[in-house]
Amino acid sequence: MEDLLTYKYANPSHLARKGNAEELFLSKYSEIQKNTDAPCFFWGNISQPFIMARCLITLSNVVKSSFSMSPAKMALLKDPIVTAGNGRIRFEGFSHCAGVYARVDVMPDGLDGEFLENGTTNVDFNQPMLKALGGIRQNENFYRRLPFKLNRIMSLNPRMKGADKLIEENKVELIGNTPKRVEARVEGSGVRHTVILDDKNERCTCEWYSKYQGERGPCKHVLAVKKMIRNV
Repeated sequence: MEDLLTYKYANPSHLARKGNAEELFLSKYSEIQKNTDAPCFFWGNISQPFIMARCLITLSNVVKSSFSMSPAKMALLKDPIVTAGNGRIRFEGFSHCAGVYARVDVMPDGLDGEFLENGTTNVDFNQPMLKALGGIRQNENFYRRLPFKLNRIMSLNPRMKGADKLIEENKVELIGNTPKRVEARVEGSGVRHTVILDDKNERCTCEWYSKYQGERGPCKHVLAVKKMIRNV
């Protein structure tokens, strides 16, 4: 007897053009549903979109491959898995026959954006989206939201709004800013929080971080500091 797992994506993944840039929206499906207000795991820019597009196409080809598959099983092909967290994004998957494993890692220096949440999920790699990726050219801007909830992605994450408000109200004070370590004080409700960013982790003394330990993404204080140092 074979177990069959059906993936149910709310919307298809797609690549859209916005001005001179391409925006990639990847739709997710996970057997484990988190209670989270984050609209996606990551949004931001990819520094090498041409190479990234070719890698994703190759990964999709591997996942769809099999040396012993009947035509009936061709319609039951799996999609790759993506993991976002620790400053990087990983796409991976086995061929349908489990004989080949492929992985695409996008390291921190290849990303410019914000991780709103850490997690692992299946992502929809449909043929129209893959065909659009094949049209990505060298030196073309590539913006991605990964994965996304279409009915919420156009509204900013509440923590992002909170971070912007903290900056606008001058409530972020940088104490130290070096390539290996950043320390800041951020005003809260009757208390000043300490935020530390270094090579290993990002930490805050607020209740959000104490409760979730980064499992639901950075707090508004960490986001505010990261946005602040980007503009320094």
